[in-house]
Amino acid sequence: MSYSVGQVSALAGITVRTLHHYDELGLLTPSERGSAGYRRYSDVDLERLEQILYYRELGFSLTDIATIVNKPTTDAGWRLLIRTKLAGLIRTLAWEISYFRADLVTNGSADSSVSCCPNA
Repeated sequence: MSYSVGQVSALAGITVRTLHHYDELGLLTPSERGSAGYRRYSDVDLERLEQILYYRELGFSLTDIATIVNKPTTDAGWRLLIRTKLAGLIRTLAWEISYFRADLVTNGSADSSVSCCPNA
């Protein structure tokens, strides 16, 4: 099955411009081009996009993401870096949960307008 750039944009919650940017960088090149030159993405392309968005959420640069997704992550250095990023994200989430839990106990409701994170 193939998907248009608009369909992929809607499915992934990213802009069409982001998909075009990823294509320009060679990070996510669509498997097909329609007769009019329109990008068409396959299921394999969507799996790659899922990986890209996952690493982006972890805070990796697009250059680092390209390195990670273009070669198997058998490199111990990359695995360590990914684990370190995940551990940091887990610590941040745990801190946020503690903050909101304490606010809930103290005030009866969590004030979501207040920034709770030291890194925010």
